Amino acid sequence: MTTTRSPRDVLDEILPAGDPVVVDVGCGDGSLVRHLARRGAHVVGVEVGAEPLARARAHDRVADERYEQAGAQALPLDDGAADVVVFSNSLHHVPGDLLDTAVGEAARVLRPGGLLYVQEPVAEGPYFELLRPIDDETRASFASAPFPPTVSTRCWRMALITAQPTHP
Repeated sequence: MTTTRSPRDVLDEILPAGDPVVVDVGCGDGSLVRHLARRGAHVVGVEVGAEPLARARAHDRVADERYEQAGAQALPLDDGAADVVVFSNSLHHVPGDLLDTAVGEAARVLRPGGLLYVQEPVAEGPYFELLRPIDDETRASFASAPFPPTVSTRCWRMALITAQPTHP
């Protein structure tokens, strides 16, 4: 039997103790940013779209969260600034030729031992068939990327990657 858990449930479980710095790349209206901020994280929401970013900024702040307009391929943070980088249903929107750069940026802003959390929709089933004429997620650059079955769920795929220090 497959157990379905929301990204919030997973992140609540895996967030480092204390007051971690979390970057939500592709934060949309900021709902996950606010959720994580309520849990004590210092959260930076990054969003490329002006309209969703305006909606995120229009909400009352719940802590010290902030929002930045940028793409995943150029994160506006210092090297090693974050404990966790989150792509929640957003990495597949990065153009295919920028995926390596986007993941490299996530690695750049992570502290050694930091966590990269990627959760992506599985582009199959009745919901995606219904939306295919207007938003074909099966053509998105990341949606068809292979993941080990151990990290696949019924509704989305997720991967947890721990950043390791690089050695010259």
